[in-house]
Amino acid sequence: LGLNPGGAFRRDASIALDAGHGGTEIGASHRYPDGTLLVEKDLNLRVMLRLRDLLVQAGYQVTVTRTRDAQVNVDKKDLTGDGKATLSDDLQARVDTANSVGADVLVSVHFNGISDPNRKGTYVFWDPDRPFAERNRALAELVNSGIVRSMREAGYSSADHGATRDTAVLGGEHYYLLSPKTNLV
Repeated sequence: LGLNPGGAFRRDASIALDAGHGGTEIGASHRYPDGTLLVEKDLNLRVMLRLRDLLVQAGYQVTVTRTRDAQVNVDKKDLTGDGKATLSDDLQARVDTANSVGADVLVSVHFNGISDPNRKGTYVFWDPDRPFAERNRALAELVNSGIVRSMREAGYSSADHGATRDTAVLGGEHYYLLSPKTNLV
């Protein structure tokens, strides 16, 4: 999964980056007292594009699922074979993008919103039910430590929830992009 045996990221790793949400799927949002609206899909895209630029500058091969405010499955195709085009098909289009380039790693950027202060903070989710679960966990730990360290160096603090199994927060279910049910290879 793009990691050397020592846990470092391989320079020849192919990385697919996904900016979560897009188009009509806005994700979390917050309206400030002055009327300014903060929308997750916009933050996801800005951060993912900056991450892409940094990774490319560092010599990595990077593919992105979207570069503008739109869903990935723009043609509204039934990609999951259930006879209808839904959000699952847009999510599968993201997986298909990663697969089409033979990506070693797929990272989806999100800024989730939640009112429970006990669950606020930094999370990096991984799937414990994939055949490569230990490499998933190792990558999640590497990404999490980098995010938390960078935030602290920039003067921001965040409750660090670490590398977290997606099933721990979804009552045993998986996030779609991580799920063994998707066609991520």
